[in-house]
Amino acid sequence: MRASNGRRKVAIVSDADRLQPQAANAFLKTLEEPPKDSLLLLLSALPEALPETISFTVHRNSACSRGPSKNKAEEKQLVKLLQQTVCEQSWNIQYAYRLLRNFSALLRAVREQIKSETDQALKQKNAL
Repeated sequence: MRASNGRRKVAIVSDADRLQPQAANAFLKTLEEPPKDSLLLLLSALPEALPETISFTVHRNSACSRGPSKNKAEEKQLVKLLQQTVCEQSWNIQYAYRLLRNFSALLRAVREQIKSETDQALKQKNAL
């Protein structure tokens, strides 16, 4: 999904371990060369059941850094939220609401960072 005025995309593939071999092979090209400014999240309760080609590609890509990330703190916070979600034993309305608040706060922080970067770039462009 892409926000109407955003430049980043997020794709979430739930139950990635249940991909049929044909679907996994078709998805492999996207994993090897993800679109610019995109984040692909493969969710799985059984990561060992991921097709071998996807497992290899995901691990290889996550191990190969393309330079320092500007959003390291936000990425760590997102991973922590996702880990907490996976480990949660009792899903109820209060937990879902708390999770929603945490994700919303994280998204607001990222939005503010993007807005700040955009404003700064516009000021630099106008100064030229």
